Amino acid sequence: MEKTIDTPIYFIVGPGRSGSTLLQLMLDAHPNTIAPVESRFIIFLHQKYASVKNWTQEKLAQFYTDLFYDEKIYYLWELDKKQLQKDILSQPKNTTFGNLCKIVFQNYISFFKKEKAKVIVDKNPVNSLFVPWLIKVFPNAKFIHLIRDPRASCYSHVKAGMQPNPLAAALMWRDYNKAIETSKKEYPQRFKTVFYEDLVKNPNLVLTELTTFLNIAFKEELLQFNQHFKSDFINKLKLAKQPEKSLKQQLFHKYHNNLQKPISGKYINSWQSKLTAKDIQVIEEICGLLMQQYKYSFSTENPQNNFSWQIPMHYFKKFLIQFYYAAPLSLRLFYTHKINSNLKPKLFFSIKDQQET
Repeated sequence: MEKTIDTPIYFIVGPGRSGSTLLQLMLDAHPNTIAPVESRFIIFLHQKYASVKNWTQEKLAQFYTDLFYDEKIYYLWELDKKQLQKDILSQPKNTTFGNLCKIVFQNYISFFKKEKAKVIVDKNPVNSLFVPWLIKVFPNAKFIHLIRDPRASCYSHVKAGMQPNPLAAALMWRDYNKAIETSKKEYPQRFKTVFYEDLVKNPNLVLTELTTFLNIAFKEELLQFNQHFKSDFINKLKLAKQPEKSLKQQLFHKYHNNLQKPISGKYINSWQSKLTAKDIQVIEEICGLLMQQYKYSFSTENPQNNFSWQIPMHYFKKFLIQFYYAAPLSLRLFYTHKINSNLKPKLFFSIKDQQET
């Protein structure tokens, strides 16, 4: 694949369990996109490298080394490491952190066959809290804001063990979307809003609009992505015994199993029979203003916020996430490797063969 630091970059933002993995896979199936599985390496390395102006060989080599301290890069990305190291070390002294990040993306080995890269698409829910950082690193960056009914998103979060209860999930859904909406007001032309419900009910229309936003041609692979995985990778996966499978192979196994069925809106309203009336009330009370803005109907009459006493702990957790990424990399690595601490955000969850419902 031809590489250039001029390749435009787009970010899929929004709360987790909003269908971002589905959208990432659809876009990665396009032969002219680079849309890797989730990683946080940009904000993980931001504090140390975003302001570097003079990239010596030592600094470039350290960037390459530090890259693999990000757990998702280390465990879930398959990179052409020799070529990546060569590409990084060949950069001029006046390169930028953003350029180096693009080089990392361009050395990602996809599940799908690729041609010339025309766009990079990065998917990570936590980026929703750091849009201003991303715009400083990538001055021309654009964003796909993916929105899902908070009741469905919160149910999925709790079911997957990613949030302890609907209250915590609802607060996260609200805060992530509020942060994105703040950036939208400042940079309206940079954002394309997509609703998960529209994506699964009418994927052809939504993906056609998205490819226009991405400035690439619409391809049938977007709709038939699960038929275009690399055959050699599938064969290697089938032959490998479970203990021998890498985490990336296990992740592929999850995708491959879960996405064999046609895209449908089957699970859009499954929350109605899964959540209790109290859970629904909690979610609607916390997310009510944004639900109105996004035109989601309510199940509860006149919801009111009665949970103010539980809010401080949520904001403390949110502060810890932001503090974690703003803290020096050495301090974060100390917590990661020397202390079994609850202060370190959970970087990724166990890989389970379950659909995002």
